[in-house]
Amino acid sequence: MWIEFGFCIFRHEEEEMRFGGLYINLLRICSFEEVHEAYRSRTLFTLLVSKGLEPELRRLWPWKADQEIRRLQAFLAEEFRRSVWDLKHFVLYGDEKYEGIPAIYVDYGFMNCKSQEETQELKDVYKTYLLKGDTDPVDLHNAAIKGKIFEHVAKFVKLRKRFKKLMVNPYPL
Repeated sequence: MWIEFGFCIFRHEEEEMRFGGLYINLLRICSFEEVHEAYRSRTLFTLLVSKGLEPELRRLWPWKADQEIRRLQAFLAEEFRRSVWDLKHFVLYGDEKYEGIPAIYVDYGFMNCKSQEETQELKDVYKTYLLKGDTDPVDLHNAAIKGKIFEHVAKFVKLRKRFKKLMVNPYPL
């Protein structure tokens, strides 16, 4: 649910909690079936706005509401989930079920790790990147599909040269 309902786009738990409050308010003013149908049809954002919750959305990001609202709107409407959101869950929460997801393993270079230590170091680099205030997970995803992870991440995180070998993937195809 963390990914499916858009909590993954936030940088901090505090933002996630406030966003969760929006869903609570939404469930107070419409039925579960209505929310479920909006989720299924990828129109959750439209439902939030139609029920008058846009001002609450804007309060989540008082300093850059328009930009972040567009990002949330785009995310909730996406038909296919980008692998970067699974990566974010994996590196932030260490959920072992994510370790075997091929998209993470291949897209972000974990297939190149020869030890648990290397895997942990690569996770730590991605965690540092994802928690920085001036990065965007979608930009990381775009770099991955271009085969340019190291070059992109190095703009934001000081990397040792050995990460260049780890951050290799088979892209672009």
